This record gives sequence, C-alpha cells and structure tokens, in this order.
Amino acid sequence: MRQTQTQTSCTTFNYKHLNSYRSHYYYSIKFPTMLTNTEISFLNHQKIPLDLVFDVKGLSKKEYQKQMRKMGAILAIGATPCKAYGHTVRTRAGHCAQCDTSRIAYILRNDSPAYIYVGYSPSCKLHKIGSSTSPSSRMKTLNGLGYANTSDWKLIHKVKVARAGEKELKIHQLLKSYQYETSYMRDGEHVNCREIFIASIDFIMDTVKYVCAIK
Repeated sequence: MRQTQTQTSCTTFNYKHLNSYRSHYYYSIKFPTMLTNTEISFLNHQKIPLDLVFDVKGLSKKEYQKQMRKMGAILAIGATPCKAYGHTVRTRAGHCAQCDTSRIAYILRNDSPAYIYVGYSPSCKLHKIGSSTSPSSRMKTLNGLGYANTSDWKLIHKVKVARAGEKELKIHQLLKSYQYETSYMRDGEHVNCREIFIASIDFIMDTVKYVCAIK
C-alpha cells in the first residue's frame, strides 16, 4: 500500500497535536523531504523531537555525519531505505533506527551532557574513568559494591561535558594499553570491570583533559 506523505514543521515535535501536523503543510529548508505517516508515528513513539532529526537527502554519508554532529541531530531521513524492510529512518552512523531501536537509547546516552569523572583507589593504585550525572554518588556506589575488589574509591577529578558517553569511549580507547582487567563478586557472580586503568595520575589527567577539551 502506498504511504501518504505529510510534511511537518521543523520546530520541536508536539506529540499532543500529532493529528494537526498531519492535516497542515509547512515548507521547511531543514526538511525538503516530506515525512511519511510511518516516520511521524515512529518519531512519536520514540519521543524524538524534530530538532534531533536531519534531512540527509543528496548528501554523502561523510557529509551528513559531519552536519548532523554539528547540528546535534541523532536521526536521519531522506537516506537510502534499509535492505531488510525498506525503513527510512537511520542513525547518524547510518544504521537503521527502525530495525534496532536500542541504537537510539545508546546515541542519546552518548550525546547527553554529564560529568567525566576520575576515581582513584589509593590502596590498589587503580583509576576508574567513567561518566555520570552524579560522580560523588557513583563513588559511594562503587565503594558499597567493592568494585574491582576495593572500597576506597575517591573522586579526584570531574568535568561536565556535552556528549559524555562519546568522550568516555574516546578516553578509554586512548588508554587501552593501560587497561587493567579485573573482576569482583556481586550476588554470587563474577562481574568484569572494564573501566579500570593503571598509569600515573599525571598521564591519566592529561588524557582526560585533552579529550574533554575537544569540541
């Protein structure tokens, strides 16, 4: 069955007035490609405002990724339909957002502002680098869990950044050679710790500050 195409406003999506969007037509520089009813329903269900959607029609993958990142958009329309089901909403990386909606939560977490923190265990000389909206609370949780088999975690650095998850991943990649593989027991199960590093405090701090300064 052929889908009816309906163009919507490029302003923040108002889910309470979805029907009014379907019954009116707007011309938009941001959305030369008209949204279908299926796309509107999908964005509505996932609670994604149109501010986070970018029309990539006519752009190469490299071009639209750069522009989407600059605009803070996480989903694309106007790209090539996916091979599996012909879906037309893609992630910034080019994956089909409709086939695997878990990618949306991952992107939102990566793009959300939060603190990059550095925790330090004096007894084991271990560093833990992660992201959290409340680093102090995270330290209490780690100590309560005995994370990495130690309970003297102290917060030695924190900085609030945009796209915290993305920066956390970049820091971990740069420090991969210094990663310390360990585990601890939780509820009778071994839990692997993947955010633990052994290196000098100065080196850790320089790496964290370098990545967090990147726009």
